[in-house]
Amino acid sequence: RRFEAKGLGHAMMKKAMICLLAGSAMLGGSANAAVFPAFGKAAGQNTQVVQVQATDPSLRIQQLEEQVRNLTGQVEDLGFQMLQMEEKIRKMQEDMEFRLQ
Repeated sequence: RRFEAKGLGHAMMKKAMICLLAGSAMLGGSANAAVFPAFGKAAGQNTQVVQVQATDPSLRIQQLEEQVRNLTGQVEDLGFQMLQMEEKIRKMQEDMEFRLQ
């Protein structure tokens, strides 16, 4: 089956973003680093997440915009990784079918 890449990617990105935002809201800011330790880190890099609630609405908006940018980057990275895995699976299936003929 072939899907329209643009339409599928956009819908998938929206669903992933909603899931990430919902999970972030349910877990709270500091829990995200513990639950998703691989996000935003290079291999072997220890980072500590410190989240401060802003009292100034414009500062809070800037923090939320930054969080959305970070989550969007994570969604794009995960989408790319998923495409790579799908391609590997497709190649493995083709190889298996060829070997079984």
